[in-house]
Amino acid sequence: MNKKEMLIWLVGMAINKIDPDKLREWADMGLDAIEDAVADSPNKIDDAVVLPMCKIVREGFDIVDND
Repeated sequence: MNKKEMLIWLVGMAINKIDPDKLREWADMGLDAIEDAVADSPNKIDDAVVLPMCKIVREGFDIVDND
């Protein structure tokens, strides 16, 4: 196994050990940052495109918006 394959294997093993609730918490934080940046931008096109996509991700992965 070369170094790249070893790194991929190690990352996969680490992800498998992380609690799903902790992953949802981190995903919520990331989505919150995206939603806040979109809401603060003067561009309204991203509101119509990005915010619905964030909602779909939240629903699909059961990520509660804990603002």
